[in-house]
Formats: sequence, structure tokens, C-alpha cells
Amino acid sequence: AVLAGELCAASADHLVYVDDRGMEAMARAGTVATLLPGTTFSLASDRYAPARRMIEHGIMLALATDCNPGTCYTENMAMVITLALLKLKLTPEEALRAATLGGAYSLRRQAEIGSLEPGKRCDLAVLDARIYQEIPYHFGVNLCRAAVVGGEEVQTEDHGL
Repeated sequence: AVLAGELCAASADHLVYVDDRGMEAMARAGTVATLLPGTTFSLASDRYAPARRMIEHGIMLALATDCNPGTCYTENMAMVITLALLKLKLTPEEALRAATLGGAYSLRRQAEIGSLEPGKRCDLAVLDARIYQEIPYHFGVNLCRAAVVGGEEVQTEDHGL
């Protein structure tokens, strides 16, 4: 984390063992903390990244799956969002922001993607949920009913979307 801050890195990942010195360096540099709670969950660890302390330091958070067969074999961002609430102690709003706009910041593309705003690219998933809080609380099911990429609904073999 200290090195990421010193290098003004766009983002730093995992950060389970980050300390205050590292968080201060990241905050000064505007380095996004990309947190991967699925990895900690998959490894059956009790130690998760200190997300609340990172927020207190003014660090932008991003969430990601870290999908790989060694430490976290999931593509399910809804589950990552659920873990962010349960284990990182984020609110639904904070977790959804980290999963969308936070990721855009980590790529330094927040002016183009990451939120629904005029002039931004609008790729999105249409979910079967009455309110956004259902995303983390109704876990273990696929709420996605449609996906739009580049203005066109896309089809997938797995879900018929």
C-alpha cells in the first residue's frame, strides 16, 4: 500500500494487511483500494480488509471477484457485494458504489463509465429486484433478467440473456 501510494498507482488490490501508513499513502495519492472479499471467504480466513478504516482515511473503494481457480473461483459480483456488507461492514450504498463507480475510478475511467449519467457509456444489468437493497440481501440467486451492452440486449448461453 505504501509503494502503491508512492508510485501514485491507480489501484492496489487485496489490502487485507494494510496499516495506517499504507492507507495514508494511498489517500494522498488517490489510489483506489480494490477489495476482494470473496478471496478471504474462499480461503476460510477470518481476516478481511479494513474497509471502514479505509473510508475514514478518504480512500475510494472498489470491489471485484478476483475470479481464479486458486483462491476465489467465482464470477458472482452479487455475492461479493453481500460479503462486502457482512464482512467488510459496508452499507448497501457503499458496496454498490464500490462495485460500479469505484471500479471505474480504479481504471481512471470514471468520466466515461461507472454510473448512470448523461454522456457516459451505459452498459447495464437489469435485475429482478424491487429495491436495490435486494442485491446483497437476496444472495445465492441470479437476479439478472437482461443485460445491455453498447445499447443492445445481449444473449448468453448460460442464462438466455
